[in-house]
Amino acid sequence: MINRPASDKEILNKSETRNYSSVGANEDNLLLLPQSQEAEQALLGAIFAQDDCLNKIIELLPGPSFFYRPAHQMIYDAILKLYDRNEVIDPLTVSEYLQNIDKLD
Repeated sequence: MINRPASDKEILNKSETRNYSSVGANEDNLLLLPQSQEAEQALLGAIFAQDDCLNKIIELLPGPSFFYRPAHQMIYDAILKLYDRNEVIDPLTVSEYLQNIDKLD
């Protein structure tokens, strides 16, 4: 018996451990991007724990659109705004900023 190689579709179906998000507004665009809520949380946590890493992160991720989750996009956008103002970046200042712009209840 000869085993045939797996098709791309079969390989994608077997990759159950990965999370993917759709890109585009219509179903014709089937491009998928990997996303990880845990990685996003870890990155935001690293910014709060070591704000000296923010310069390097901004070089790699210049805007909030690099985050999949809208809440993470909002948090990162607040971080960038505070950074531009040379303000302290910590969970409290980010929370206050989001409250001031009516993005946080």
